[in-house]
Amino acid sequence: MHFGIRERLNFSILTAVFIVIALLVGFFSINIRKQAKTDAFLLRDNISKEISKDATGLLNIDLGFTRSLASSYEGYRGQTRNTLKVMYENFLEQGIKNNPNYLAFWISFELNEIDPEYTQEYGRVTWLFDRLSGNAEFRTEYRDLDPDNLSPQYQDIKQTKKESLINPYWYKPS
Repeated sequence: MHFGIRERLNFSILTAVFIVIALLVGFFSINIRKQAKTDAFLLRDNISKEISKDATGLLNIDLGFTRSLASSYEGYRGQTRNTLKVMYENFLEQGIKNNPNYLAFWISFELNEIDPEYTQEYGRVTWLFDRLSGNAEFRTEYRDLDPDNLSPQYQDIKQTKKESLINPYWYKPS
């Protein structure tokens, strides 16, 4: 077959048009994909910041509540362990009853601070109410009594002597 100049010219123009269209489609699809990815990351970051602000606000409320309780406990220094247990059991019970969104309320004391007969530098008693069984139940737990098996969080708090916020799920009920 022999093609004339007109057919060759049309074929060249159509080929050039298809190549330009393919390049444009490729260029725009790559740029749109990059922009969509950038927008998705930006949206993710903005949503994360908003959720973080909300969580921080709620956490600050809870920490304020905790600090208030902790400072009120200071007034009861020197009471016997049994007196403290009865009193704090009532505090904790009211706390769990009045805050259904909480799974547990507890307070821990260094044993050597509330029991003059306990002379070790480690060990603590924890009085707690929790809803793990469905109903609010009171328990007493003794923790970190073995000097060779102290939890890292307990050691860190004792060494730094600073307020600490730790993941509550590291503690498994006994």
